[in-house]
Amino acid sequence: MSVETIILEGHLSARQLIEQLAPLGHRLRLGGGRVALLFDAAALDSYEVDAVVTFIIWHERHRDAISKVAVVVDPRDRSLRQVATAIGLTAKTRMRAWDRFDQALDWASM
Repeated sequence: MSVETIILEGHLSARQLIEQLAPLGHRLRLGGGRVALLFDAAALDSYEVDAVVTFIIWHERHRDAISKVAVVVDPRDRSLRQVATAIGLTAKTRMRAWDRFDQALDWASM
């Protein structure tokens, strides 16, 4: 299975997330099978609530092409782990937070 990696660093705004997801959204609309998403958010310092809403809406539009979503978080950031879990429930998708990139990639690749 193809794994698409998106790196999130510093402060994440909804506009920045849209810009990062746009090329992938275009490829998904063209077809070519399902993909797993891997967000590397280990260096993410903060995010706007609108970025969360943006992802949920974007995911809804591309749901059929996305098999699962892995999120790498800083192990000390319990709140981001909880947000990832809540987003997964809201978006009704297989989403899991990981402390290590290699573990997330292994899971996303299965």
